[in-house]
Amino acid sequence: MLLLVSRTRQWWLNTIGLLVCLLSVILSCGLTGELSDASTRTCSIRNLYPDALRIAKGWEEDAYFVGAEALFSASGTTGYPPCTFSFRSPTTNVVGLFVVYDPAMGQFKSKWVSIAKEDPQHYPEIKESDWFIDSTEALKVAQEHSGAKFLSGRSANDLDLFLRLEKRWQQNEQFLTVWRVSYNDLSTGQSLNILVDALTGQVIP
Repeated sequence: MLLLVSRTRQWWLNTIGLLVCLLSVILSCGLTGELSDASTRTCSIRNLYPDALRIAKGWEEDAYFVGAEALFSASGTTGYPPCTFSFRSPTTNVVGLFVVYDPAMGQFKSKWVSIAKEDPQHYPEIKESDWFIDSTEALKVAQEHSGAKFLSGRSANDLDLFLRLEKRWQQNEQFLTVWRVSYNDLSTGQSLNILVDALTGQVIP
């Protein structure tokens, strides 16, 4: 009987000890918000693009795609951040169209933006044949090239993270379609920008 009581007491002590350890880990993560594994997540621009384009064509039949931006969240956060598609139209040089996808609602919303003072050359068309690499793939490449190192140990609450599909003017006087993956620590002012070729997935120096 004494042996049974002793074993039962030891089991409870071990269980309580384990629970205390787990609780301390949870509280530590919640209080510091530091990123340990530096994992990230973002929405797929490629998968959402057809619906965004259809909405833009409903706005103006000659609407064309000029860029997209997706926020990405770091480890410890839930859900997918919103993403935005930008369109222009030769029919109007006064307004452009933003098509915003909200993952939480699973819906698109349209928003007009004034472009009256905008230089059309700054927003050339991005054709489907200009980009084969999706936002999720570009982010993975960036993470493997210093992105994960930048995030490690930082507080998720201090970070501004996004990636943008855009045309960049090259020294050879040609436009190159790239993903610009941007890491920003608002508490220290430190930042990291990684350019990923949207056709090949290669990092651009």
